[in-house]
Amino acid sequence: MDTIVNIFPSNLFQPMVDSTMLQVVVIALFVGFGIIIAGDKGLPFKEWIDSAYEVFMVIMRGIIKVTPIAVFCLITPVVAVNGPEVLGSLAMVLQSVGLPVEGIALVAGVDRIFDMGRTGINVVGDLSAAMIISDYETRREGREAAK
Repeated sequence: MDTIVNIFPSNLFQPMVDSTMLQVVVIALFVGFGIIIAGDKGLPFKEWIDSAYEVFMVIMRGIIKVTPIAVFCLITPVVAVNGPEVLGSLAMVLQSVGLPVEGIALVAGVDRIFDMGRTGINVVGDLSAAMIISDYETRREGREAAK
């Protein structure tokens, strides 16, 4: 029963943020059916969706064209710091798991971005914990001073 209930999102945008694909499909179906049922009044919204699709496709084509240059820029510092032998190590790891050796640049470059993201999340988590503890301590001291 929970599976059926969880198909329907409680928020229109959260499934897209969380990449909950089944809920995104349900949203798309409802929007599509709504456009069809609305008839001529739904056409402007359909045209807006078609226009948004074209805009996002142009953006994606641009990203795809720039990706090789971006990967090269991301892998250059990795090779500069670790030396070219890091490429050999990555090649061995990729081969051992059955991935193509051509993925070295992608793995090295993308890992740097993920590492930055992990570091950012760690810093935000540490700062949040420090703020929560500081607030708790301030409230506790205030209660003790009031006694």
